[in-house]
Amino acid sequence: MTTLDRFTGRLRGLSPRSVDFLVVAVVAWFTGLDAASNDPDYRQADWLTWLLLAVSLLALVWRRRWPVAVTVVTGAACAGWALYGHIGELLNLPVIVALYTVAAQGPLWSLADV
Repeated sequence: MTTLDRFTGRLRGLSPRSVDFLVVAVVAWFTGLDAASNDPDYRQADWLTWLLLAVSLLALVWRRRWPVAVTVVTGAACAGWALYGHIGELLNLPVIVALYTVAAQGPLWSLADV
């Protein structure tokens, strides 16, 4: 058994809520670093930047329970960053994780429901 096998085995043993918080922590780390490192030609991080990040991260905690609502919230925060003048690829990470959750959970409705 390799070290990677042991590590993945431990991850599989985590509770779903623990995995949610781990995902939020990883997204917070990378998105926060991107928000903090500003290009001088664009708007610098301020209170609105961190507020939008906090709203996105708080929404991501609920991504498995309400994936579409979380996608809307994180997408609105991402649009807010863009409209406010921020640039950064990782500012999209919360909405990417939310969209992945929607896709991974499968269809939200079927033609039999129509």
